[in-house]
Amino acid sequence: MVNIKKIIGYVLIAVGIIFVILAAKYIIINRLLLEYRKQEIATKKDLYLLHQTSSQTESENQTNDGNFESLFYTRLSDSDLLKYGIQGDTLEVPQSKLYQKEQYHLLIEKREQEEKANQIVYLDTLIGFVEIDKLGISLPIYPGTTDYELAMGVGIVESTDIPSAEPSSISVLAGHRGGRNMEQTFYRIDRLETGDEIRVLIGTEQLVYRVTQSIIIADNDWSHFTRIETPRLMLMSCHPYPTNEERYLVISEFESKTNLGDL
Repeated sequence: MVNIKKIIGYVLIAVGIIFVILAAKYIIINRLLLEYRKQEIATKKDLYLLHQTSSQTESENQTNDGNFESLFYTRLSDSDLLKYGIQGDTLEVPQSKLYQKEQYHLLIEKREQEEKANQIVYLDTLIGFVEIDKLGISLPIYPGTTDYELAMGVGIVESTDIPSAEPSSISVLAGHRGGRNMEQTFYRIDRLETGDEIRVLIGTEQLVYRVTQSIIIADNDWSHFTRIETPRLMLMSCHPYPTNEERYLVISEFESKTNLGDL
């Protein structure tokens, strides 16, 4: 006679094993996606920094006539020379300083034009990055708060400014809390405390802000976006997690700025 209890027991064990496998698979896939997202952001940041500093670097190189030969050899690989139709012996037996200088600038200009074209496509419309070491995040900043922009990073709330050191400026960055990017969002925004550092890479500058307070506001309450003499940066996300009934607002004030080339 068939033992029904044993069959049910085996079925439950099988179901339990399948559940554990699926749960482990879900966790692993999410972790891999998160790592991919972190690498993607890191790549965008590297390209952004290169894009912002390349013009300044090129300007410095153009004025550094005494060292342009060494820059020529340093910045151009054999593959560069072949790519642009320049034979290696052209470098090994330079014809004149003027010729070298013209060739150097010509090749660098061609290569940087290609690099910038690729960067613009990849960087899309991002205008900077917000970084918070305490939360372990570095997020692209976009000029608006469309679904696409918030899926890719954080966005500047309408009627507020691009982050800057200008007196009375106020910038509010809105971002998701959790979701598909989980840790690479404002997921742990409520862990920020007074005195914590927030960095913004914008243009050719790094701006440093210090958290002064955190408050919970209604989802349609913009009354706190007021201007004072000191430049301010605010971070805003849904609250309480994982609902969006209210908004969690972190307020910080400008402390210092540094040229990206000096970092």
